[in-house]
Amino acid sequence: AAASDLFGWSVSVHGDTAIVGAPFANLPGAADAGAAYVFVRSGGVWAQEAKLTAWGAAPGDQFGVSVSISGNSVLVGARFDDVTRGVDAGSAYVFARSGGVWSPQVKLEASDGTTSDLFGFSVAIHQDIAIVGTPNHDHAGGAEAGAAYVFVRGGSGIWSQQAKLTASDAAAGDGFGSTVAVHNQTAVVGAQGDTHAGGDSAGSAYVFVRSVSWSQQAKLIASDAGANDWFGYSVAIQGNLAVVGSIFDDHAGGIDAGSAYVFDRSSGFWTEAGKLTAPGAAANDGMGTIVAISGDTVLAGVYRDDHAGGANAGSVQTFALGRDCDGDTVPDECALVADADLD
Repeated sequence: AAASDLFGWSVSVHGDTAIVGAPFANLPGAADAGAAYVFVRSGGVWAQEAKLTAWGAAPGDQFGVSVSISGNSVLVGARFDDVTRGVDAGSAYVFARSGGVWSPQVKLEASDGTTSDLFGFSVAIHQDIAIVGTPNHDHAGGAEAGAAYVFVRGGSGIWSQQAKLTASDAAAGDGFGSTVAVHNQTAVVGAQGDTHAGGDSAGSAYVFVRSVSWSQQAKLIASDAGANDWFGYSVAIQGNLAVVGSIFDDHAGGIDAGSAYVFDRSSGFWTEAGKLTAPGAAANDGMGTIVAISGDTVLAGVYRDDHAGGANAGSVQTFALGRDCDGDTVPDECALVADADLD
């Protein structure tokens, strides 16, 4: 550890293994090249297993700005990596573990990447599917409309680009790809700058599913969307549940108190199942800066929460999701509710 490494900028955990990004870590001759650290838990004790760095690391790459882990594979973004397709086009690196040793597997780049795309701004991996967001990518939808790229690992262990995902109603400045999540054959991509009936930069999130190819299944927006909510700033998915953070949402707790929304999929259709807000929410808390889901538990970061630790000390809210079916056995008529809020 060293001053200004920003260790903890990004985190991901699977089972007894966690990966933590430190995008401003300095390497020999390469300031802010970045690093990522792997920790494993044994007997209730966490210990560092590896320090990962990019091969060919260069100053300012910010390797570790985004991280994701699935089993014995990790994906690490380097949004400011200068590649053959342009300065700050960005890249993402896959590492694999065998016998407790982590080895570099492949460096991923967008097939049509260009200068300042920031490919690797966000990453997600699940089993043999990796998704990399590039929110500054320009395409037919407009300047910085954004995109996300899907890579798959074949039986030979070789990764290849399978799809480029863009919003069906893409527009300039949407920032599609600023956050991504994937589970099984479903991906969620946030576009917090999306403007729609809810207002300017109300934000949205898009769901894509893979059958033979990838296709957009739904566009998720908040039922009470408002201008500058930045819904889609964070996303998470597990099975048929998706969680979307809205860090500047105004509600009874105050202006920009923030919230997170839970969506439930049934028969291919997504519906808003509940809105989560922090007990004791206050103005400018910014809940939803990051979200995660595992089983029936949802975590939501509140990065500017004031508490005994001090102003803007920050916290994480934990919600336990239950189903309130009122005795009805029809799953698609059950509503998810937050039945416990734990500080």
